[in-house]
Amino acid sequence: LKVAVEELKDGGVVSFPTETVYGAGANALSEEAAQGIYKAKRRPADNPLIVHVSDMEMLKTVIHPSLVSLLEKYLEGGEGEKGESKGEGELSREEAALLSFKLCQTYWPGPLTILFPRNDNIPFCVTAGLETVAVRMPSHPVARALIRLSGLPLAAPSANISGRPSPTKASHVQSDLDGRIRAIVDGGSCSVGLESTVVSLFSHPPLILRPGGVTLEQLKEQVPTICLFNSSEHKILSETSAPPTPGLKYRHYAPSTPVTLLTFPSSSSNSETERRDVREVIEEEVKKGNKVVIVKTLGTKYHFEEEIAKKVTIHEIKTTTEVAQQIFACLREFDPYYDIIFVESVEEVGVGVAVMNRLKKAASNNILVSST
Repeated sequence: LKVAVEELKDGGVVSFPTETVYGAGANALSEEAAQGIYKAKRRPADNPLIVHVSDMEMLKTVIHPSLVSLLEKYLEGGEGEKGESKGEGELSREEAALLSFKLCQTYWPGPLTILFPRNDNIPFCVTAGLETVAVRMPSHPVARALIRLSGLPLAAPSANISGRPSPTKASHVQSDLDGRIRAIVDGGSCSVGLESTVVSLFSHPPLILRPGGVTLEQLKEQVPTICLFNSSEHKILSETSAPPTPGLKYRHYAPSTPVTLLTFPSSSSNSETERRDVREVIEEEVKKGNKVVIVKTLGTKYHFEEEIAKKVTIHEIKTTTEVAQQIFACLREFDPYYDIIFVESVEEVGVGVAVMNRLKKAASNNILVSST
C-alpha cells in the first residue's frame, strides 16, 4: 500500500477496494485533489462525493464542530439530552445527531453512509455546494488500512466512468479508468456488490436516500420513522439544485448494451397493464438477429424452439444476495458480447429493494411479462 499512500498524500486519485464496490479516492480535505476525481470519472460537478473515514476520531474532523462534543459524550457512554422532537416523523438536530451516532455504532464499519452537517474544512466541491457531507466507514481491511496509513479522510465515489456499472473487481476499474488515475489497489472481488445505503436523519422525515446493503427493515429497528425517499412525496430535489447524495439525479449503472428488465407481477397483483408473454418478447429479439442473454433470478423455466434456444444464453443467479453481489459484474462482462441483456426482477424486500433500485436505473426498458 506504500505507493498508493504516497500518491494520495501527493494529491492523486487512487482506486481501492471496499466491501461495496471499488472506490476512486482522493484527499477529501483538498479541493484540488477532489476535483481530480470529477475529472477522472467525467462526473457532473453537482453530484456529491462520499467521504470515507477509518475511525470515529477521523469522523470528528469532517462533521460540524457543534456535533463533536455530542459525539464525544456519546462515545463516553452518555447520550446527552435528546432534545425535543418537533412532530411526528421529525427529529430535533440533537436527536438526529445522536441517532446518527447510534447507527454508526451499529453498522460501522460497513455499507452505511450517513449525512451530517459539514465541517468547513470539507471543500464545497466534495459536497456539491451543500452544507451536508456524506460519510461512511468501510469494513474492507485494505480500505481501512489505506485511510489510516494516509491519515486522510478519502472522498471516494465508485471507480468507473460516470453512468457505467459500478466496478466490483480491479479489472473493471482498469477497463474504465486506466491512465486516468494514479494507481489501482487490487483487493479481489467486493463482497456486497452494491453501493452503500445512504441515510439522512437531519431531513424531515428521516430518509433512506439510496437503498443498499443495510435494509429499511434493519434501520426501522432504531429509527422507526425512517422511510425510503420518494421524489413525488419528498421535495428535496429541484432541476437546479445538487442532490444530497449520489444516485438521485443522474442515470447510473448502465452498460452500453441495452438492458431490459423483465417484471413478473405476483399472482395477487391487480395491475391492469397488459402483460406480454416472456417467451414472445425474447424470441422477437432473436428473430431480429440480436445476440440475447437472460440473467435469470427467479428460476423461470424457458421453453424455446430448438433454433431459438441455440441463440439464447441463460445465466442463472439463485438468491437475491448473489444478485446484489454479481449484477454489476454481469452487466459489464456481457456488455461486449450481446445486443440486448434481459434481467429478471427480484422481490423488493430486504436487499432486493437496493437491487431493483439499481436495475431500474440501468434498464432502458421495463416490460411487464407473464410466465412462459
